[in-house]
Amino acid sequence: MDFVSGLLLAAVVLFIIGFFIRETVGDGLVNVFKARREAPARAVNEYLVGATGTVVEHVDDDTAPLKVRIGIERWNARASTEDDGPLEVGAEVEVTAVSGLVLTVVPRAGA
Repeated sequence: MDFVSGLLLAAVVLFIIGFFIRETVGDGLVNVFKARREAPARAVNEYLVGATGTVVEHVDDDTAPLKVRIGIERWNARASTEDDGPLEVGAEVEVTAVSGLVLTVVPRAGA
């Protein structure tokens, strides 16, 4: 009978310890995983928005008439508006949007 009562006592103690661990840590972990699961998917090249670069080439392409260098990479780009005239080679630009592999750029303020 001592073995059964010892086993029952151990089960109760383990249950109480598990309950307190679940109450203190469990809800925090559930919230972390829930927030991670509900995060919206990001576009692959979204990190480029806000980056600055330089126009390096004009191309005869209606969808992406510019080549822009950002860091060590060259990207296809288009100007967001043609109001200020065409962007010249060497002009500093800032990325405002990304659509697939084509960047939308505007002249950089203060450049």
